[in-house]
Amino acid sequence: MDDEPPEERLLVPFEPPLRPSGNGSHARGRAHPLRGVAFGFLIGALLSTFLVTPTDWLQLDRGRWITPAVAGLGAGAMVGAFRRDRFRIALLGGAIASCLSLWAVYGMVQLGLGPLNVRSPAGRIVRDLGRLLLWGAPAGLAGALAGWHVRRALVRDR
Repeated sequence: MDDEPPEERLLVPFEPPLRPSGNGSHARGRAHPLRGVAFGFLIGALLSTFLVTPTDWLQLDRGRWITPAVAGLGAGAMVGAFRRDRFRIALLGGAIASCLSLWAVYGMVQLGLGPLNVRSPAGRIVRDLGRLLLWGAPAGLAGALAGWHVRRALVRDR
């Protein structure tokens, strides 16, 4: 006791209670499935705009599936590369971004071309959207899988 200066003996030790700081969000600890989907959507829409010609958008019933699938693959890869929390959520986000980007560009092409000269335009559009779902969702899953593993390999090497 005699070793301490007299000023330190008079001070009371102060240790404030430590609380976790946050930004006010109540969603702590939960994974948000749409994180990264916006960037994947933009990349997928850009790719599908450049890769898929307007005549291919009109002939989806003829089985021209490779270029929309490649665009969906790019969208899924972006989502998979930017997700850091959970693998399954990254796969879901990749499929969502892929389908939304293909549907958005398909909708813009249909609006730009005017009314369809078919017996049932609504039925044709629903069938085309279903085809894009069947082609885009697996491509987005595969892209997210590839993007996830590429990101994990790059992070481990640091």
